[in-house]
Amino acid sequence: MNKQLPSSAPSNKLLHLESIRGLAALSVVFSHLVNMFCQQLMAVDAPTRQAHPAWMTVIACSPLNLAYNGHFAVVLFFVLSGFVLSYSFLRSGNQAALTSAAIRRYSRLMIPILVSTLLIYALSALGLLYNQQAAALMSDESWIGTHNRFGLGFLAAVREGAYGALLDFDPANTCNAALWTMSIELLGSFFVFAFLALFGRLQRRWLVYLAMSAVLLLIKKPFIFDFLAGLVLCDYYVQHEKAQGRRRPPRGFFLAGMLVLGLFLGAQQGDALLLPGISVHVRAMTLVNSIGVLLVLVAVLWSTKLKMVLHTRPCVFLGAMSFPLYLTHLAIICSVGCFVYVRLRLQTGCSQTAAAWITSASVTCVCLVVAWILHLAVDRPAIGFGKWVERRLLGPVGANTAAARAG
Repeated sequence: MNKQLPSSAPSNKLLHLESIRGLAALSVVFSHLVNMFCQQLMAVDAPTRQAHPAWMTVIACSPLNLAYNGHFAVVLFFVLSGFVLSYSFLRSGNQAALTSAAIRRYSRLMIPILVSTLLIYALSALGLLYNQQAAALMSDESWIGTHNRFGLGFLAAVREGAYGALLDFDPANTCNAALWTMSIELLGSFFVFAFLALFGRLQRRWLVYLAMSAVLLLIKKPFIFDFLAGLVLCDYYVQHEKAQGRRRPPRGFFLAGMLVLGLFLGAQQGDALLLPGISVHVRAMTLVNSIGVLLVLVAVLWSTKLKMVLHTRPCVFLGAMSFPLYLTHLAIICSVGCFVYVRLRLQTGCSQTAAAWITSASVTCVCLVVAWILHLAVDRPAIGFGKWVERRLLGPVGANTAAARAG
């Protein structure tokens, strides 16, 4: 879910987008904690909504849920990937930018994924996964108890990390359920590269955008549509950059309206908008969420104030470690989080609510520390390895030319 730039440090032009990716990764962490301790906030379909207190429905169906809305975060990941992967080519118009990104892509994704599966294997082999014990202490069968029910072998962890998650993900036999997005990330990435190679230089490529959008929605590929949406947004943004001085930037009140509307649409879940009498098909709701993400990104891309907030150190910090945070948070929840929860409930007599809050705080802190360590120890070497592969395939001169043109 992604999160990946081919260079070791994102361009200042895109730093705010990386910060958004970090916030989205943190939202995924919170989504699994909420799912573990307060599933009522996740169940928002019409039959279940009536059985819950009104305040829960308001949180679950309003922008307040964006703090833990995993679906919104995933859509955001895919749209951002479509944007970021298109940016260099659309600025330069040179095929070298696509070649460089395509060569590096698999290793950029695979190496951190492999480390995450090996981490879970190590925790399992050492008996440090406590999610089954934690699930047994909850009033009903918790979501957390569905993880790692099978024996995890070393070769299985290597297989899933090296190619299974990216090429043949099996949700019934995965050691890390968060990896379901990785095959979509890889497919979407190469969809972007192929689309730009075929149509990126056409004068009337907007017609192709419309036709391809219709095709992807008709064949029910909403996540690949998100990559295309990011590409289209990037194309418009780059054209606006090139026309500086000839086009007026959007006014502040317009961007504020786009942000509010985008947050509202992106936050919708289930089968109904939080408006009286308006019901939306679940598949149509996915498109509603995608439109919401696009509106939020439009506000961010053209708002100087929002960029200033996203360029602050905490946001940049989150952005830098978004990928390892996403990949390893379930391992931390199932080990450290469940260990803390079990000990609090069994040894201190702590209430469910207090244990949930303490566990969530502990998980968040440990996730951030582990993600930062892996950013330094795994992410950067993965980027360097991608550059080495590129040099081996293109030769030093070709690789340097491609990198220069991509930048």
